Formats: sequence, structure tokens, C-alpha cells
Amino acid sequence: MSYFKRIIYVLLGTFCLGLGVAFIKLSGLGQDALSALVFSIHYLIDLPFFSFTVCYLAVNSIFLILTIIFKREKINIGSILNFALTGVSCDIFMYLLGLLNIESTSIVINLIYSLLGIGIMVFGIALYGGANLGLAPYDVMPILINKVFKKISYGTSRIILDVTVAILALILGVIILGRKDIININTVLLFCLVGTILPYFSKFVNKYIIKNDDKTFE
Repeated sequence: MSYFKRIIYVLLGTFCLGLGVAFIKLSGLGQDALSALVFSIHYLIDLPFFSFTVCYLAVNSIFLILTIIFKREKINIGSILNFALTGVSCDIFMYLLGLLNIESTSIVINLIYSLLGIGIMVFGIALYGGANLGLAPYDVMPILINKVFKKISYGTSRIILDVTVAILALILGVIILGRKDIININTVLLFCLVGTILPYFSKFVNKYIIKNDDKTFE
């Protein structure tokens, strides 16, 4: 596969991730752990210049530094593109979905938004990961956990990471700020689903879309 095509897959995966987060946000039923933490800090600081994008970059800088120190081989142009563009794509898609005025009070509709968002988000992670141009810093963290605790699978490591980050979001967003849209049913769904289904999405994307034999998330 050409380098140009791999860059395209990274960009498409990153935009899918942004769209998925936007649908999850639209549901009002809680966020994935990382987004919950970013939104919590964003709402807590509440300054005009401190947008979701800026906050996303600030939080993920920590994971980027850890990746550079402990798993530098996972850093490539794809890592930088994902790091730089995920927050931007989230902001863009949240704005566009807001223009469509499709926000709902129906729990059924909101659950559909949630599941749609989760599916799009996981597909995006698998797509840019399969391009083999580096992983997003946050997605490297379960690999670091797995490196220390070798008997723990990627899925279990992802759950450990998400629970830890969600606890921080719970303290900041729910206990301190009293918001109900930070930690909710989506957070639980994402705990249970992302680490479990990501390896299967990755296997499908690698085999049928990118057409390589790599096992990106296992």
C-alpha cells in the first residue's frame, strides 16, 4: 500500500473518531473515559480560549510524553496527525450535528446515537491503527499496561485504563461540577465494548479494507 493511501486511512480514521465522539455527546448519556476527562477539565476551566480542542491537546500531551518515553516505536506521522486533529474533528462534528437540530429527549433515540457513536469511534480507531503509521498516544497506554502485566490482554488493559481515567472525570465532572452528561450509561457501555470489540474491528479492517495481516490491537 502506498504511503499516501495510509495517510488517507489515518485521516479517515481520525475523522470517524471525531464523529463518533460527537454522536456520543449528542446522546447526553455520558462520554467515553478520555472525552469525559477532557470535557470535565474543559467545563471546569471554562475560559473562552480553552476549547475542547485545546483541552484535548493538553490532556493527550501527557499520554504522548509517556509514549515517547516508553514505547517510542509506536510514534509515527499517524500518531501526530491523530493527536493534532482528533479534538478539531470533534469540535467540527459537534457543531455540525448541532446545526441539524436532532437532539432528542427520547431514551431510545439517544441510545441509538450512543451505539452509532461507539461503532463509528471504534471503526475509526481500527482504521487509523491499521494504517501502520503509529497509534494515538491514548491507544498506546493499554499496550504499556500489557507490557508490564504480560498475562493481561489488550481488552483488559483498555478497561483498566478507561476506569482510571473515568474516575478522574467522575471527580472533576460529576462530584465537583455536578454534571450528569459526563459519566453515565455510555461510559459503562464503552468500558464493556471498546476493549472487547476493538480487536475484532481491527481484524476486519486489516483484512478487508487495508488488506494487511497485522494484529494492531491484540
